[in-house]
Order: sequence, then C-alpha cells, then structure tokens
Amino acid sequence: MEGISGITTTSIGVLAGTSVADLLFAAVDAILAAMLHERLRGIGLVLTVDTDAARNYFGSALNDTDTFLARTDVGRIAYVDDALLPIFDTAQNLTKTVAAVAAIAADTYMQHGAQLNFEVGKSEVMLHFNRTLGTHNEGF
Repeated sequence: MEGISGITTTSIGVLAGTSVADLLFAAVDAILAAMLHERLRGIGLVLTVDTDAARNYFGSALNDTDTFLARTDVGRIAYVDDALLPIFDTAQNLTKTVAAVAAIAADTYMQHGAQLNFEVGKSEVMLHFNRTLGTHNEGF
C-alpha cells in the first residue's frame, strides 16, 4: 500500500512494517547499539571474557601467533527489533548499574533522534543471581 496517495502516506521516513522500514530500522539500530557499546565499554560496564580455554579445548583455524581472539566482549544480542543487553555486577551494585545502563542507553539513542520505549511490557529487566562463593546451604 505504500505510495498510494490518499490511502497510506508518510510525511517523513517509511511506513512501519514494510520491508524498507525493517531494513532501515535494523541499520540505524546497529549503528546506535555500537555507539552504546562503546560508551558502556568506556566506563567499564562491558564484560570481557577470556576465550583461551575454549580455543585450547576446541582448537583454532588460526595460527599460533594470532591472539586477537583471546578476549571477547559480552555484548548486545538482537533479533529484528528485540534486543538483550547483558549486565554483570555484584548483587549490591546491580540495581544502580541497571539504572545507569538504562540512562546511558536512552541518552545515546536520544542524541541521534531515536527514543527507547520504557513502557510496561516493552522494556524489562530480568535478574539472575549466580553464587560463586560459599556453599549452597548458606542461606539466601
């Protein structure tokens, strides 16, 4: 229906749900997500994991002098217009860190004319606690 005068028109951009809109959204979102990732990395909120153990176990097609895969960032996972942004912190700091990441994300997108949707049912925080110290029968 896009382009039929008087039936469906847009004053700016493209109609939501069209192939062009999906492609445009994905491209812009990827750019903004990369900017957000760099901002979070700059203040130490991106977890970087050592991949040497996996490389040693599974092997590598790279020669032994290549080391650029020794560490990798744990970053945003996206599927079309949905995304997951993992945040790792201690239980004591987690709510403060989540709030900081949300504020930085909103600011990053707003600086470029985009707005994140924080309405109920649109953006959610899911917490997962993982014990690494002590025994399982030490109360929670």
